[in-house]
Amino acid sequence: MLSKNEIAVDDIVNTLKEQNLEVPSGRLENKTNEISLRAVGEVPTAEQFGNIFLNSRSGSPLFRSIRLKDIAIVEDGLGDVRRISRFNGISAVSIGIKKLKGANAVQVGDLVKTKVQELKPKLPKGYDLTVSNDNTGYIRDSVNELEFTLIFSAILTGFVCRLFLGNWKSTRNVLLAIPTSVIGTFLFLYFAGFTINTFTMLGLSLATGIVVDDAIMVLENITRHREMGKFWFESALDGASEIRFAALAATLAIVAIFLPVAFMKGIIGRYFLEFGVTISVAVLLSLFEALSFTPMRASLYAEDKKNDEKRSLEST
Repeated sequence: MLSKNEIAVDDIVNTLKEQNLEVPSGRLENKTNEISLRAVGEVPTAEQFGNIFLNSRSGSPLFRSIRLKDIAIVEDGLGDVRRISRFNGISAVSIGIKKLKGANAVQVGDLVKTKVQELKPKLPKGYDLTVSNDNTGYIRDSVNELEFTLIFSAILTGFVCRLFLGNWKSTRNVLLAIPTSVIGTFLFLYFAGFTINTFTMLGLSLATGIVVDDAIMVLENITRHREMGKFWFESALDGASEIRFAALAATLAIVAIFLPVAFMKGIIGRYFLEFGVTISVAVLLSLFEALSFTPMRASLYAEDKKNDEKRSLEST
């Protein structure tokens, strides 16, 4: 029939490509969903396939009415299997779920698992719905490991401070800079729209040993003024005031190292933005803590505060 009508196989292929199409037609978006649109142009049945008209022959217009069923046998059949999905040896249908940009992967994973449990009782008999692959487990393990590193860093910093400061009261005063800076950094991350992820936790882990530097510097200077014979309150005030510019310079030097990381370009810059900002904010908060709360605690928790009161009465 093809040779009789002078029609080539390519003519049939081109006709099917032109008249049996399904193309994307854009998308609809709202705050939580994105719906893909498509123009339905595919022919659903063999009968409709047979009624398709051939409109060209060897690239030239065909002015005769020739239908596909006039030159070919059109019938339903089975296509070649190109993909197969199995779960525990049973045929299955795989569905991939991805989070939207800016969404929390762990929260999305938890919501999907909750929804799966809700849908299971509603499935027909013999059907099951199972989560076969969950990448959020790696994220949880990574965050848990970084949390352990953060706590271990704080403990190790405490032992080092105790070793060199010589007493637990001074060590306690310095170590309180860690929760102050960390909690303040978490508040900043929340209001800035950042999430608790590998890079923010890594930044906090690295900052743990840095945030105590200003507090140690201020406390040592307060102790020096105390050894000069001043009262603890006066020592705290003079010691913190005297060293504030040195502490500021040291803090800004650290910020100058890590903050430029946040301005890196490309994909790497997107990942390291939160890392650089986290360390910079933690260090700046440690400076505020060292110049405000550390002197206050030094004047309140002094070992010989009673001697200060006695000396004050004697001078009166």
